[in-house]
Amino acid sequence: MFLISLKSLKVRIILVLLLIVLVVFSAISIKKVISKDTATSKACGRYSLLAQDNEERIKFLSQFNLEVDPEPLEETQIRIPTEFNRVYENYNNIQKENGLNLEKHKGKTCTRYTYKVLNYEGEKSGVRVNLLIYDGKVIAGDICSVELGGFMSGFTKNRAPENDNSKITYNINKTSAVSASL
Repeated sequence: MFLISLKSLKVRIILVLLLIVLVVFSAISIKKVISKDTATSKACGRYSLLAQDNEERIKFLSQFNLEVDPEPLEETQIRIPTEFNRVYENYNNIQKENGLNLEKHKGKTCTRYTYKVLNYEGEKSGVRVNLLIYDGKVIAGDICSVELGGFMSGFTKNRAPENDNSKITYNINKTSAVSASL
């Protein structure tokens, strides 16, 4: 049997300080792990970013009251540019409203999944949702209309888009080229 006597004030202070450092380090580590899997925005609050498979992607979209066809319309690899042009800057502004930021992923290749939205308020058809997935997590996304004079917005809990500066509208000309007007 061992008995340890800690009569020295210096030893007690050192042990208390070590315990405090350990608790702070643990709290920071836990927060980093949790914050990598979630995002927060003013419009949507805190939400999960997990999207490892189709089931998780659909669950992600349900956080915003979006019902989609269960199979994506498109799955494609895209590379996020290392330098953003005006279109990407505006798109990233939408992401920032979602609590995300594409700046962290410049130069990386991710997968874009596009789903048909079945219940977007104020729109009967032609609404799509795009998710950009990197390492099993949503890093960006948008809700858009493919109709003439359509819209693009962030995840806004299934609300019709408001008339603001972050909205991107698309005009389709006679050659079927799509150009973004910002």
